[in-house]
Amino acid sequence: MLEIFLILSCGGLFLGVFLAYWIITGRPKAQARELQQKFFKLGDLREKTRTQIEVAVGKPNSWSSIGGNKVSCTWNTTRYHITLRFNGDVCEGVTSEISV
Repeated sequence: MLEIFLILSCGGLFLGVFLAYWIITGRPKAQARELQQKFFKLGDLREKTRTQIEVAVGKPNSWSSIGGNKVSCTWNTTRYHITLRFNGDVCEGVTSEISV
């Protein structure tokens, strides 16, 4: 009887750990895939306005002035990161993109 209890307890513990791992890793993957797909649907980002991009993917998580009239904007999730450079309101292109 004790053996059955131990087997069921270990099985339950394993199932709990597996479910927790799946929930923790599954959500970040889904968020990364969603953001990456939004950028992919926009096609070539060069010459698109910042407003056009923000309407499609949302506001950037961070931005910084990089001199003159240029701004670097970054969108990121836990597993996906993309940085675009803008001259005024016009995108010059992707300066960094990482997917893990």
